Amino acid sequence: MWIIWATAAAGIGWFFYQSSQNVSLPVCTSCGAVCNEPLVCEIGAILGLGSLSPKQIAQFAQNAGFTGADLAVAVAVALAESGGNPHAYNPELAAAGGTPKGLGSYGLWQIYLKQHPEFSGQNLYDPQTNADAAYSVYLASGSSFHPWSTYGNGSGIYSGHMAQANVAVASLSDPTPDVPALACTGIVCPASGQSS
Repeated sequence: MWIIWATAAAGIGWFFYQSSQNVSLPVCTSCGAVCNEPLVCEIGAILGLGSLSPKQIAQFAQNAGFTGADLAVAVAVALAESGGNPHAYNPELAAAGGTPKGLGSYGLWQIYLKQHPEFSGQNLYDPQTNADAAYSVYLASGSSFHPWSTYGNGSGIYSGHMAQANVAVASLSDPTPDVPALACTGIVCPASGQSS
């Protein structure tokens, strides 16, 4: 427990040091809204509560096996499903027939355990494990994204993330390290002007 407190204290110290240096703090939400609670943002980053950048998601998707145009679609679907938050969980309370506790949708690609019990026991909050599961679901559907509600059922929600996904995929060949956009706890992106 003392390690968590020491890490949090170091992060708070870093935050105040950076503030005193007039260094711009990172954008804290995947939708581009600037965090109005920077201390909350920093603590969330230290504790691993942040969202991944589209480039990071693209790397996990590529490692899992997605290629070509479907690599960009995979990134767009992950952004639409989870906002890039690897710790996203949806209990799927509105699902037809109900969803037993703990069998909701997990991680970046919102892998629905009720429909895919083959992934039970896996850490679907781990980005690479989740990407591997998503690729398996994609292959089992005949190399299709139709199992995802943000793609199938005529919703097309994923398409709003395609420009961002295409840039992320194109940037995979760029060796420059990527800085993730961090998600602030309690900050909700406005419906209008959303960039992701």
